[in-house]
Amino acid sequence: MLRNLRKICKTNIINITTLLSSIYLGLILSNIFILHNELHIYKSFKIKKNYFRILKKDKKLFLKARKSNYSPNYFPHKTKLKGLKYNIYPIGSLPNRNSYLCDEGYGLIKFKTDRFGLRNKDKIWNVESLYNEHNNIFIGDSYVHGACVKDSNTLPMTFENISEQKSINLGFSGNGPNEFINVLNGIVDPLLSKTNQSVDLFLVLNPNDDLVDNSKSMKLLSQGYQVINKKSNLEKSFSPSEFYTKSLNELINNNFKDIVEIENNRNSNFTSSVFDNLKLLGIRKFFGYPESIVKKNIMYLLKNNYFETTPSGRVIKELSLICKNKCTPRIVFIPQPDFPRIDYAGKLYKKNIKTYSDELGIQFIDASKVINTKEFNSDYPPRAKYSGEGSFHLSSSGYRKVSQFIFDSINSQK
Repeated sequence: MLRNLRKICKTNIINITTLLSSIYLGLILSNIFILHNELHIYKSFKIKKNYFRILKKDKKLFLKARKSNYSPNYFPHKTKLKGLKYNIYPIGSLPNRNSYLCDEGYGLIKFKTDRFGLRNKDKIWNVESLYNEHNNIFIGDSYVHGACVKDSNTLPMTFENISEQKSINLGFSGNGPNEFINVLNGIVDPLLSKTNQSVDLFLVLNPNDDLVDNSKSMKLLSQGYQVINKKSNLEKSFSPSEFYTKSLNELINNNFKDIVEIENNRNSNFTSSVFDNLKLLGIRKFFGYPESIVKKNIMYLLKNNYFETTPSGRVIKELSLICKNKCTPRIVFIPQPDFPRIDYAGKLYKKNIKTYSDELGIQFIDASKVINTKEFNSDYPPRAKYSGEGSFHLSSSGYRKVSQFIFDSINSQK
């Protein structure tokens, strides 16, 4: 009887294993199909086709801009890869250059960078007004940088027009929490040490900023590289050091001069492709559940203060510490659209930001309350209708709506 029981158990184990293996194999085949056709990014084959047609047009626009002596924006999250060699952690692109950024339906966006390689009129750094007027400082990624709208329609500038107070744009496309910390230490801290007026400091976050630790960024931050020479006479000039400017120019000219502005970042080697299929990456992203949300949910259950240890948690803490009595910190959350699929990971990220912000006594301003994320509408640029997931930002009216909401939220607390 015992022998028969063992035989039955063995048979059942084999049958269950065979069934599970068959299901898993079917899922892997489905995942291969999704990844190959990029259905986790594009809602349909038609949208993908239209988007790649648009990208081809963009390449022509970029080439035409370069022939007219416009430079591409050299993104710190890419140039930092060479930072250790040149002893700098870049905060912007090349300074005082005519630059082009992107096109999401308003034409190719062009502007001149300031002395830090950021998107401001350079006169904003004149110390007479910089130290003696109220400043609204915005830190963030492409949503602050102004992708992809004209200067007058960026988040900082629309807020300046609404509030009638000067705004400084310290955002840059592709930046993440570690870059935000670099900006806080490299520019904001020296400015706060000299200003005679109040400062409102806005950290603008969105689900793209929900990143894991990056060893390169951590190593760069640990070096304490300075953008501004704090020993220089900041009373006369608020500018990057000669060493920083020279090193940044050398870094870019020696390593990124032939940069390709539109590149397929989804290309991967054979090994990573195999692991992506084994982990069912395509299926999980197709249904709005990237791998990160599973890991993070587990970590939140195992460790109460897990979020505080993430890059986003650390930059929020740094924001709190750097202000103290010197400025008023505020956090603005801009959601990702819930089309072509619901952004479950972004909703978890927002919840954690709010919880930690409340704990530190930082005002949390949730732009999800005014942005319609459910479908394509006027909050998103014209190209959003034909773009892949996460490949577009807000429209000009969308940025104005967020700015007005920030302004109203601040006044409601007074």
